[in-house]
Amino acid sequence: MAYTAKDFEKDLALYSAGAIIGVTRSRKFLEYAAKKGIQLAGFGARRAAVPAARGVGMLARRYPLTAAGLAGYGAYQAGAFDPVEEAIQMEIDRRLEEIQRGGANPLYGTITEAARQEVPKRAKRKLTNFNRAVKAGMKAVKDSRYSGPKGKVRNPRVTLARIAKVAKAMKSGKKVSTKGETGLIKRNIKRYIG
Repeated sequence: MAYTAKDFEKDLALYSAGAIIGVTRSRKFLEYAAKKGIQLAGFGARRAAVPAARGVGMLARRYPLTAAGLAGYGAYQAGAFDPVEEAIQMEIDRRLEEIQRGGANPLYGTITEAARQEVPKRAKRKLTNFNRAVKAGMKAVKDSRYSGPKGKVRNPRVTLARIAKVAKAMKSGKKVSTKGETGLIKRNIKRYIG
C-alpha cells in the first residue's frame, strides 16, 4: 500500500505530539517529506532535545566514572592539562639528554664490565637416574631399526611412552621381556635403574 498524504498528516500529528510511530512508519514519513520538499528540522531538533538532556543526566548518575572520564577528556581537549603535559615532556627530554651524554641512568645506574663478570652462572640441572635411563633408551631405539629407519624415530611420543613404561616396570621390580624392542630398551637402561 502506498504512503499517502493522509498517512503523512496522521504521522505528523503523532510525531509532533511526541508519540513513537515505529521504524517503518518513521522511514516512510521521512521519505515522503523529502520527496515533497517538506523540511522537518525543527520537529526533529525539538523532539530529540528533551530526551537527550534527560538521557545524559541519567547516564551520569548511573555511570559516574564514565561521566567523570568524559568530563576529563573534555577538559584535556580544551587544553586544561597543557602546562602539566609540557612540564612532563621537558623532564623526559632532560633525562634523555643526560643519558645520551653518558651520565648515569637515575633509575638503573650504570653496569660496568666488572659487575657483569661478578654475576654467578646458574648451575646446570642434574639429570635423575630415571631421566638418564629414558635418554639411554631413546638413543638405543634411535640407533636400532625397531621404530623406523636407523637414525630416526617414527613416532617419538609413542616411543618415549614405551620407554618410560619399561623403566617404570623395571624400577618397581616387575618382569620385563628380554626380546624385541622391549628387550633392547631393558638392556640399555638397566645400569640406571637398579
